[in-house]
Order: sequence, then structure tokens, then C-alpha cells
Amino acid sequence: MSNNEAANIRKFSATGVDLGNFVITAFPDGGGGLAFDSAGTLYEAVEANPAVDNIHKFSPLGVDLGNFATFPAVDGPMFLAFEPSPVSEPSSLTLLAMGLSVLVGSF
Repeated sequence: MSNNEAANIRKFSATGVDLGNFVITAFPDGGGGLAFDSAGTLYEAVEANPAVDNIHKFSPLGVDLGNFATFPAVDGPMFLAFEPSPVSEPSSLTLLAMGLSVLVGSF
């Protein structure tokens, strides 16, 4: 949970128990949206100052990794979303081999 009043991000257990601060941020106005990537890296949308907004990055252990992106202020970023990684499609040869093995196994 991004806490705008205290400039921190709180961590909760799977059952909802407050586990305390995950990170204390350097942004007094707090952040907006939070999102994790598949590696567990945390991204926080931040209104850094009246002229600049950014997306800040934290390691899975809460280490500050700096800015992921910086852009002109857009009245405070609020939400983040990441597209899932694409899944590799099997090659035509693999599909043919799988199909043949099914056909041969059915006789």
C-alpha cells in the first residue's frame, strides 16, 4: 500500500496482516499506483514535483533502484499496469512431431 501521508509503502501478508514498512520513499507527496513485474520488482507512480512525474523502481527486498521512467508532469500519475510477457509459440516442426506421435500412438 502506498501511503501518501507518511511517504512509505507498507507490506501486508497474504492474510492481510500489516508487516510494516516495505520502503520509506523520498517523495513527501507519496506515490500513486503500484505494480510488480514477474521478477518481483516494485514500480511506484510518483508525482515528484510540479514539473516532473516519474515511475520509481524498488527491488523485491525494498532496495531503491532509482527512476524507471521520468516524464513531464501530467497532474500526478495514479495507476500502473504491465503487459504479461509473451509466451513462446511452438514451432511448426514441433507441432508436426506432436501430431505424428499422437497418430502413431493411436494404432
